[in-house]
Amino acid sequence: MVSVLLGMLPAGCGYESGRDESSHYYSVKQGSRLVLNRTLTIAPNQVAVYLQHGEVKPHDDIDFYYPNCKFELYSICEEQRRVVPDTFRVSRVVDERNDVSLGYGIHASLAGAALSIGDAPQVYSYATVMYLESALQPDVFRISCQHQEDVFIDQYLSIEQMREAMGGVFTLEPAAPQVSESIRALPDLPWPVYPRYDRLDTVSAV
Repeated sequence: MVSVLLGMLPAGCGYESGRDESSHYYSVKQGSRLVLNRTLTIAPNQVAVYLQHGEVKPHDDIDFYYPNCKFELYSICEEQRRVVPDTFRVSRVVDERNDVSLGYGIHASLAGAALSIGDAPQVYSYATVMYLESALQPDVFRISCQHQEDVFIDQYLSIEQMREAMGGVFTLEPAAPQVSESIRALPDLPWPVYPRYDRLDTVSAV
């Protein structure tokens, strides 16, 4: 499969072409680093803060159709807590896709040879979940960068979009890709999209 895909690359594409941070096919890898540049406050009885357009925002102020990130701790506490500037190692990365359109009365019906979707589009949440490690702050759990999208578009966030959501609060330092990741230089194609080949345990195509 990989050899076939490599044969599809345009002539002259090389190793660096697989590192386009605006591409949805080049994603964060295990071993990357996430640098927290400022102190974050976790409210009592909460485990997370949300970021969008470079700002820390309450959950209810997040527009989930646009790139946003959720930074989480493991444990809940009745007291306010602080997460101080630190560098976290990304120990694992998982792509998650969840149907958030349930309850909108979606139904399918056959009309002759055509299939129609009624009442509302089928919307999924596409999240790239980065599990974090820190010797200084072991209660830090993970950061999930996500958005909601029509299932027929089926795209996770690019690194560029993650950076826009984080702003100056976090700095994402991706690990160097392997040479095989040059297959991520494939052009943007219509649905169905190709899997994110650097993580074979998850597939973004439906």
